[in-house]
Order: sequence, then C-alpha cells, then structure tokens
Amino acid sequence: MGVSEKRIVEIAPNPPPVTSPSSAARPGTKAAGVGGPVIDGIIVRGLYLLNPKQQEVVVDYFRNLASSPFFTIDAKNPDRVIKSNSVPTETEWAFPYELRLDLRKPLKLP
Repeated sequence: MGVSEKRIVEIAPNPPPVTSPSSAARPGTKAAGVGGPVIDGIIVRGLYLLNPKQQEVVVDYFRNLASSPFFTIDAKNPDRVIKSNSVPTETEWAFPYELRLDLRKPLKLP
C-alpha cells in the first residue's frame, strides 16, 4: 500500500531463474518429434496411512499405474519409480512416498 510498482521491484528479493524441464535433463528419455522444452514426467507425492498392508498400498498403486496408457512404467522394477525413505512405526500414523512417473508421450510446453 502506497508503494509504487517500481519500488516493489527494487525491494523484492530476486527470484531464481525459471528453468523448463526438457528431455535432455534426464538421460534416456527422448522427445521424438517434439522440439523445444517438454514435460516428460511427473512426480506424485503423498502419504499413506498406518494400515495392515503398510507400504504395500503404494506398491499396489504403482502396479495399477503400470497398465496406464499415459506412463512408461516397468512393473518389474518398482524401485526405479517408488521413493520412500520412512519405515512404518507404531508411533506415527502417516508415511510419505513419492512416485517418479515418465510420460509415454512428452507434452510440449507453450
């Protein structure tokens, strides 16, 4: 309030430069027929609750995604996709996980 746009630019911290993900950023992925920066994968982060199956619920989710027409997933190699650095305990009720999913068809950025 009461600060000009020029002054806001002067006092605001400099944001880091924006970089676009590209197929060159990850070895082994190719954006065939797509020029320029592309989105070639997504990361899904979430929590699973304390349950009788424990982290197996994440593996089941991974197996269901393996049949998806949108992702390139090797169902025989879940360690490449699933990242989980927590071990279930009786004192916690939710545990983080992360899935790194490669898109079957990269999406060109606008």
